[in-house]
Amino acid sequence: MTCSLTTSRFTKEAEEASYKKGAITILLLDGEAIAELMLERGIGVVKESLFLG
Repeated sequence: MTCSLTTSRFTKEAEEASYKKGAITILLLDGEAIAELMLERGIGVVKESLFLG
């Protein structure tokens, strides 16, 4: 399996290649997916309450 990371977004061609039948598995993680994983697992983030007003 191959993993590719970007803080941006992947092109349509890259996304299509990641699902191509018969090809090696490619895991694509874009900026949004990376941020979600960081929040889920508490990696490099600290949750704090924020009061507005």
